[in-house]
Amino acid sequence: MKNDIASSLSLAALVLSLGPSCSLPGEPQESVSSLDQSVTNGTVATDDPAVVGLVADGRIGCTGVLVAPRVALTAAHCVSRGTPVDRVLVGQSADEGSYVDILRAWIHPSYEVGGSDHDLGVLLLRDPIGVAAVPLNEEPLTAADVGRDIRVVGFGAVSADDVSEPRKRQGTAVVGSVSPLILSLEPSPSQPCSGDSGGPALWSVNGEQVVVGIISHGDTECTQYAHVVRVDAHLDEFVRPLMARIGATSGATGDSCIVPSNCASDLCLAPSDAPSFSYCSRECGDSKECAPGMKCEELSAGGSTRRVCQFIGPSPGAIGAPCADHTDCEFGMCESFTEAPAKTCGALCFPEDTDSCPHGGVCTPVAGAGDVFGCSLDPAENAPLEPSNGCGVARASRRSDLGGDVLLLGCAVALGRRRRRE
Repeated sequence: MKNDIASSLSLAALVLSLGPSCSLPGEPQESVSSLDQSVTNGTVATDDPAVVGLVADGRIGCTGVLVAPRVALTAAHCVSRGTPVDRVLVGQSADEGSYVDILRAWIHPSYEVGGSDHDLGVLLLRDPIGVAAVPLNEEPLTAADVGRDIRVVGFGAVSADDVSEPRKRQGTAVVGSVSPLILSLEPSPSQPCSGDSGGPALWSVNGEQVVVGIISHGDTECTQYAHVVRVDAHLDEFVRPLMARIGATSGATGDSCIVPSNCASDLCLAPSDAPSFSYCSRECGDSKECAPGMKCEELSAGGSTRRVCQFIGPSPGAIGAPCADHTDCEFGMCESFTEAPAKTCGALCFPEDTDSCPHGGVCTPVAGAGDVFGCSLDPAENAPLEPSNGCGVARASRRSDLGGDVLLLGCAVALGRRRRRE
């Protein structure tokens, strides 16, 4: 797999420049039309309350499945492009259900646009859904599973010309092949289609339905095959660590956080220079009460001002912060720059554009990358802090109305920052 820095970072910049209803020019087209159909030859699903519809711009366009009280799995392509999903439908259809806001969303860091291998996303909901979550399959799949029946559930229209309201349906397919990351399904007689993207593929283990995979792509007519992302292949390096972070409740000052309950202080800050990399803070009287590398400063939010612990210099994940990988950085760029040999976070920039660097960054050549430039901080004036627990958070979409004690120190991020690997 090649590592073409110039093309990868140029695409990242293009993604960041798009409005919320745009799609990528020249992006590979998915093999199914994005919002047209649902489970073929299926029936109305009345026994799957944990399967939810993903709503974008008032329309159900994808599916998800609840795997914890506030956590749902879906497909990465459902949340990484186009109009952002902002809530989920709980129920059978738009006129027979309720809605819960999406607080935050992640995509697998190795997901590539148009592909199926890591087409997996995680949603954090604002409130718990009062239905039982579906367990995840933990048994590794093998070639012996070829020919096994598998049930698929999802929302959408039943045909390309159907204009009726999307409704949850289910049907049975059969496993056609097993690869390290993907199951290929064949109709038996049902087959998932694009409206089912992000929905679960299920079978029974010891009498209990488990999520075996998440529906990704298929052929345009929904008659030949469909690809399903294997859950068991993504548990240890993506799903479990993220769910553990969401459920953590005792974070110390400076630790990364997602929601206030992650912090012992119940105070989670989203800094303006790296709002996707929230960290636990606490109210303070002076800097001696804060963790190393932090200081006690005033913060104004919600019409009131208080003194809280904040990082000195660039926040973890911000331009100028130390990093080891592109996923450690707010703008998806971790490089060595000509003026500083150690790797630090940056953002793609262009020397001719004097306003291309936010937060005081300077457009600087990337070491050994030809004509690629990135925003960096002058090491003489902005010595970066040592790496902290706040660095290395999974890429995420961020909403500005988080509520509670997730305090935004500045602007919020509306689109996940990530670097496409090629």
